[in-house]
Amino acid sequence: YTRNLRGTFCNVLNLVSQAALQAAEAEQKSGDEAHTAAAERKKTLEQAIGGDYDVIKQTTDVKLLKAVMKVVQGFGFDSALVSYAEETFGKPAGERGTFDGLVVRELDQAFKAAIEEVDAELSQGEPEKAARAAQVDAARADAIARAEAEETCKGEVSAAQAAFSEAQAIKKSAEKSLKDFAPEMKRVASELVSAKKDLRSRESILASFLALRERTTPPPPEPEPVEEEPVAKGAEAGGAVAEETAVPEVVAQ
Repeated sequence: YTRNLRGTFCNVLNLVSQAALQAAEAEQKSGDEAHTAAAERKKTLEQAIGGDYDVIKQTTDVKLLKAVMKVVQGFGFDSALVSYAEETFGKPAGERGTFDGLVVRELDQAFKAAIEEVDAELSQGEPEKAARAAQVDAARADAIARAEAEETCKGEVSAAQAAFSEAQAIKKSAEKSLKDFAPEMKRVASELVSAKKDLRSRESILASFLALRERTTPPPPEPEPVEEEPVAKGAEAGGAVAEETAVPEVVAQ
């Protein structure tokens, strides 16, 4: 379970980093497209000012006038100013009066303001563009690291699974060996019980022997005194006479 959980965790981290990379790339694409669009708007304004607009200020050209009106309308110039400009540039240059000159000056200022607005947008967009690029680079590096970590994790999980399978095999083998060894264990246990009984018996005998060895032999009892019986006087006298009259035998030569 732990191995599978670790593998899942590594996979989730990798998926999250990939999603973060995709989000960063999408944000970069959207932001860069806006920045590019701003640059294109500036280019359009500059081309109009230095091209068609400059020409229609000097002469009358319906085709160029339509092109310029399309630009100013696209940039949201004041509608009244656009209407006056269309009337002014529809006249030959020599027939344009004071009011027409005022319209041209106002239109010049409108072009200038539009370019300044786009320049400000571009200036603000440059650091934002760099930040988006840095974010994408960081997200890509993290995604690469997470992908490598997942591969490492997969290797570790595979190694752990192999080790677990090996451990399971060893366990089964040990259980079988233990099962096969059970009768021998019973015999040894029986012999151990018998040996313990024999040991206790021997210990008891030894203890008795030591106890006897420690004992001292008591001295023999004193002999009781024996009273002498009185001897009859006549017997004593007869014995003496007999001793005095006894004649030794003479051994013949």
